[in-house]
Amino acid sequence: MNEAVLRSFSRVLRLQLAAVQQHFIHVLLLRAWKEEAVADRITSIDAVDLPNAMRIVNCLVSAGHLPALASDRETLAGDMPESGASLDAVFAAELELDLRLRDVLASVERELTPCASKVPFELVSVPLASRAAYQEWLRKRVVGPREGVETGEPGDPAREGLDSLFANLMVMINQTLVHAFVHWHRSEHELADAVWEMCGAAMMHATSIVNALAQRHVAPRPARAVARGGDVALPRVAAAPPDALANDRLLAERCRAAASRAAVAAAQRRDPDLASACGRIEAYHAELGGWRPGRELPRLDDNPCVDFERVLREYVWSGCSRRSARIAVGGGGTTTSRST
Repeated sequence: MNEAVLRSFSRVLRLQLAAVQQHFIHVLLLRAWKEEAVADRITSIDAVDLPNAMRIVNCLVSAGHLPALASDRETLAGDMPESGASLDAVFAAELELDLRLRDVLASVERELTPCASKVPFELVSVPLASRAAYQEWLRKRVVGPREGVETGEPGDPAREGLDSLFANLMVMINQTLVHAFVHWHRSEHELADAVWEMCGAAMMHATSIVNALAQRHVAPRPARAVARGGDVALPRVAAAPPDALANDRLLAERCRAAASRAAVAAAQRRDPDLASACGRIEAYHAELGGWRPGRELPRLDDNPCVDFERVLREYVWSGCSRRSARIAVGGGGTTTSRST
């Protein structure tokens, strides 16, 4: 794959990951609000987007390349989920992001058409084919333009620290997801398992924040935290396992510091649910920052992200074309790109 093709797949990946994270937040909110049917419909499109995002990562890394995640704050802010905090706002936010994703997919499909027989074209065509029905369903439910991300403010007005923490967790999810593939294709399968577990821990920590906010009809605002600058780390993916681990430890420290600030602010505002959630996040990342291969990871009960090979079998290899699958199952490939 030449540089133009790599850039095209990275464009799709960044926005598809943003969609997956937004789906994740919205499904949690909707289930808390007892809107099960809406949550199930969003889950059905996520069942297309999440495996496809993983297949793109696998395709790039197995071919010796790193996905190009956000390299500046403006791009990172645009790659963050923008969640709605009411049912109407959820529909509007979903439609807004899905239209962006459709446009990128359609643009990349046109770019790749001349070389469709030489690249895994289905990584663009399959998610694109799913957009029309989803957008039609959303349009029937959107009552007007989105007037803002949320309809109310939380009991704790110190939102900047919480949003900064949430944004760092979103970066952690994406960075460790990519690094799990890096380790796998370097035949470092135990490291792949460990980093995949870190990815799941970040997801569970984000879940605790969303659940604490859901009953107030408040949504996280990670894009605003990124736009303010300062405390949100840019993703840093690396080709060599030692560098990848070092980058993940640095990001764990950023998450720890953000959680500490958010916990103090929540306690000062007498918000025990958020203070407790942030305190647990701080403690986990304090342990994670000192973790080294060969030691036991700090544990979270019910972490769904265990056994990375199982994930590859269920979500990556099973959905690849024969050509892509042959690349994927090879394993142990050499990733030559520099850190991004």
